[in-house]
Amino acid sequence: MQNVAVIGAGITGITLANLLQKKVNLTVFEKSRGVGGRMATRRAKPYQFNHGTQYFKIENKEFKDFLQPLIRNKIIKPLETNQIEILNKKSY
Repeated sequence: MQNVAVIGAGITGITLANLLQKKVNLTVFEKSRGVGGRMATRRAKPYQFNHGTQYFKIENKEFKDFLQPLIRNKIIKPLETNQIEILNKKSY
């Protein structure tokens, strides 16, 4: 089996690792103390806050299908919010 290294345990690195894990000998390298990359949580006692990407949009069937097992296993959950989006600096 081929040896593969994934550099970075952010959302892209972890997604790639998940896709490759049964096909290659895989090692994931991350410089931070935990996974998440720009979706990580910062802690400075007594506070903690999330920074970077807080959510992502599902815009195609392949991505939705990929996420279903993660939702089913309660690794991620849909964001429940009343939210609007301003496009092209026009209000809709």
